[in-house]
Amino acid sequence: VTFDWFKKDTKDLIIQKINVPFEAGNGAAPVNGGNISNTGVELELSWKDQIGDFFYSVSGNIATLKNKVTWLNPNVSDSRIMSPTTINFIGAPSAFEVGYPIWYFRGYKLDHLDDEGNPVIANLDGDPDGVIDESDKTMIGKPLPDFTYGLTLTLGWKGIDFTVFANGSQGNDMLMCYNNAQLAYGLKSLYDQRWTPSNTNTRFARPQASTENIKHYILSDAFIFDGSYLRIKQIQLGYTLPQNLTRKIFIERLRLFASLDNFFLITSYPGLDPEISTNAVNAIGLDLGAFPTSKKMVFGVSVTF
Repeated sequence: VTFDWFKKDTKDLIIQKINVPFEAGNGAAPVNGGNISNTGVELELSWKDQIGDFFYSVSGNIATLKNKVTWLNPNVSDSRIMSPTTINFIGAPSAFEVGYPIWYFRGYKLDHLDDEGNPVIANLDGDPDGVIDESDKTMIGKPLPDFTYGLTLTLGWKGIDFTVFANGSQGNDMLMCYNNAQLAYGLKSLYDQRWTPSNTNTRFARPQASTENIKHYILSDAFIFDGSYLRIKQIQLGYTLPQNLTRKIFIERLRLFASLDNFFLITSYPGLDPEISTNAVNAIGLDLGAFPTSKKMVFGVSVTF
């Protein structure tokens, strides 16, 4: 059993934000932008045993994380920094702001769909004219999980070995960014839930060309999904030939194996893959349509002389 509790305060994060005069001949200057606090626990449990020719081992781990921005350089921004990673035609969906998780999703709230299947965005600032603008944006999700976990199971009998490895996360949100110019619903799972005259009790508005209202809708909680998942990363079966046979051909150890990699995924996320998002630190959890994790069948031979 291994148990750790941690509290890590990161200070003076370096960001490129302060713009200098053009006559200086330089671009944006790096500055100490802000501080963040990370707290959590890490727990690992392992057990292994052998009964005659049969052996087994089980190992599991879990790690929690609570993240919060604690300070923002007032020379950078009075309230928040918006991520330089943007959705085409829509703008920046991720924000760095005191009191919130790092690079949380900032956007609009969907109030309802009208009788024509058009989205109606929540007027959070109470504008009497119903004008929707930046002041109506709020936190609509967070990309960092509440906890991550993993599990490894190994079994063996004489020369045969069998291993299963799985990992996952819980409590992280994903912002699906497949619609960036118009509301077209490239995924069948979303298209089948679109509004139609015969299907009015649904989550998604009718497909339509881009307008200012649709831009607000695309950057709303309508496209925030639970990104929690459990993936069986590897299932491997191997066989090691007896040494009294392999040593006759001057081989110390000869193992044959076959494995299924990334074949099984359990998730409610309707996108291509909840584990795939942008590589940018300031855009965690943005699903821009990257290729999903490949499934692989692997066969191999391991030889030790």
